[in-house]
Amino acid sequence: MNQFLNQIDDRITRAQQFQYPEFTDFLDLHQLSLCRNTYKTITADIVAIESNVFADDERRMLGFFPKAFLEYMDTNILELFPVCVIQVQMLDAAQILFNHRDLLGALLAQGIDRRLLGDMLFNDSSAFFACHERIHQMLLDDLILIGSHRITCSLFKDWDYLATLRPKTKATSTTIPSLRLDNVLKAMLNISRADCQQYILRGMVRVNQEEVTKRHFIINEKDIISVRGRGKYKVETIGNASKKGRIWITTLQYI
Repeated sequence: MNQFLNQIDDRITRAQQFQYPEFTDFLDLHQLSLCRNTYKTITADIVAIESNVFADDERRMLGFFPKAFLEYMDTNILELFPVCVIQVQMLDAAQILFNHRDLLGALLAQGIDRRLLGDMLFNDSSAFFACHERIHQMLLDDLILIGSHRITCSLFKDWDYLATLRPKTKATSTTIPSLRLDNVLKAMLNISRADCQQYILRGMVRVNQEEVTKRHFIINEKDIISVRGRGKYKVETIGNASKKGRIWITTLQYI
């Protein structure tokens, strides 16, 4: 992790030295959280901005912009990032017949580094994924199959529409005795606390992309929880305690 932070420090130094923006690759939730906590304030003349492509994307680039540079820009900030969005459509069908795992597998099979890929979102007729601009032309030329499905790819530049796209989720509200990880898992998965603890102790649970093996780990609002073999969830809201001292939470299951 020290190496990661050293790389971030180098980018900040270059942005300040040359008065020109510097960018990371796509960072996951854990890396983004680390950067937010470490670089709450950078320097007087450098601003850190995230590439928020979709409504609630998890993988984002981090850009370090000299304030003097931003003063002369009157365009959408995303236009400054080395980010492209590719739209994928079925060649022989009106609806998308593949899922997130199929699309990611097809991209990785092209030899693409995961750090060069952002989030992937779907509507009924298309899939959209963010990627680094230096690989977008290769993908437009070479990505023709996802599984056995023939597809077509095109560059998509309607940033306003992309900002409205969200993952498909199913919401559930319930009460829990505390915000400990095992209690939250029990409510989300509808299984016993003992089973939840086994998932945790076996290293099968990740919170914001980081493995957590302590059942008393405290969950916060907006945390993303992944359980191997059981899916991915988001703690959307944490409400007030009931008269019996139980805490209302609403979770979203990604479907």
